[in-house]
Amino acid sequence: MDKSRWQRRVALVEAIYSEFLCPQLKHPIGLEEWTDFEKKVFQNYLENKNKYIKLLNTYLKEGWEIDRLNTIASSILLEAISEFNSLNTPPNILIEQSVKTAKNYCGENEYKLINGVLENCLKNGAVNN
Repeated sequence: MDKSRWQRRVALVEAIYSEFLCPQLKHPIGLEEWTDFEKKVFQNYLENKNKYIKLLNTYLKEGWEIDRLNTIASSILLEAISEFNSLNTPPNILIEQSVKTAKNYCGENEYKLINGVLENCLKNGAVNN
């Protein structure tokens, strides 16, 4: 059975989460099952991780940085920005899918943070490769 686009995004969040915790991991589990979609987004993430982290830090409350967030929340944000830059996915789709992922995998109210950060970051055109 083919995976839905949301399931593919969740797989990317899992891969980013794994790489975030273990940076020497450059070939995620399940890579052989990935389509061009996952490969392009993950490659973009690897090439731009530090830039994206700096960008996200500017959209968090003063005194907060991405490393203070739950790692899965950080991974969701990084997946959305990487997909936006590599595939030009419309911001409203990325925000909706990221909120859905957060509601399924994060703490009770973390989806609100993800929604707010992506709303400001993606819709205001702050993310450019």
